[in-house]
Amino acid sequence: MITGDLPGTTDGAEKTGWVNSEAFMDILKHLHGFVKSTPESPILLIIDNHQSHISISSLEFCKSNGIMLLSLSPHTSGKLQPLDKAVYKSLKSNFNIACNDWMVMNPGKTITIYEIAGLLGIAYPKAFTPTSIINGFRSTGIWPLNRNIFSEEDFLSSSVTDRPLENVLPLEELPQLPAQRSPVPSISRQSPMHRSPEHSPRHSPPPDSLEFSVTTHQSLTVKPTTSTSRFITPVEVRPYPKASARKEVRQKNRKKRSQILTDTPIKDQIIEEIKLSKIKSVKRNMLKGKKKQILSKRIKEDISESEEESMSIADSDASVGAFSDVQLDPDLDKIGIGEYILIKEGRTKEHDVVSRKIFNKE
Repeated sequence: MITGDLPGTTDGAEKTGWVNSEAFMDILKHLHGFVKSTPESPILLIIDNHQSHISISSLEFCKSNGIMLLSLSPHTSGKLQPLDKAVYKSLKSNFNIACNDWMVMNPGKTITIYEIAGLLGIAYPKAFTPTSIINGFRSTGIWPLNRNIFSEEDFLSSSVTDRPLENVLPLEELPQLPAQRSPVPSISRQSPMHRSPEHSPRHSPPPDSLEFSVTTHQSLTVKPTTSTSRFITPVEVRPYPKASARKEVRQKNRKKRSQILTDTPIKDQIIEEIKLSKIKSVKRNMLKGKKKQILSKRIKEDISESEEESMSIADSDASVGAFSDVQLDPDLDKIGIGEYILIKEGRTKEHDVVSRKIFNKE
């Protein structure tokens, strides 16, 4: 699987295709083999809050080998993770170029899992350059430290579907600010019917000589307009895509935040939570096992009772003796071999209804 890749590359595969705690532990050991970190000379490893990154074995290994695990807040890796900001985009584009070149050189063939490592070995040196790595830490504000790297627009909420936002008051319930009254000038000019002769259209003075009277009022009366024009919002032109209703979650997970997982208080708290969750899962599995045992026991009891009833019916059939007539279902041809039917056997005044299994139709 690692044919053609860079020297020092290790491989790993999981049946589910997702990283688990065991695979992450192998990654930590591989990383420590190159950086040679110690508690006196530690390194910083920035990760997200995925469950595979938080296990007792990984926390103990990082604590003893000088690896500081810094977890990011949920849904912030796109802004705070240096790899996402500066490296992965270049890696994807260079990997696509390598794949296109391979398909040109191998017409009619498809890329399999055995070619992935070699193609990644071509794209990796072009993307993971010192300049791009330094830009990743600079663009996220990690180093050099920049607390104001993000503007107010980065913290705005976004609506990408028609699902209503939670914990948002409608416009009708928002607090209204008190209206501020200010003097409003009103401009009046003389009516054309009361113009003096010198102000007639023939002898109209220049615009600068027009007389205006300006007065101030403390209140303003606004008359409703009957205009038919209406403002069209962008949502009406292109509505949000449809989205199904949110599913109700029975147990709310604890809100995660950015923290150093290898700190002693936090590490001990996480280890205690992991142990409690394992105990709960064991108890839950035990209850499920007990329920399965009880169900299987009931099924066995029902089967044994049915077998006893069939044996008692067979004994009663043997004690009946000779019968004068046997009444069968007239649609016997529709019944297959191995099925059961109910028949009535008896003499003139006495009869019994018993179950018979069809072995043959003769």
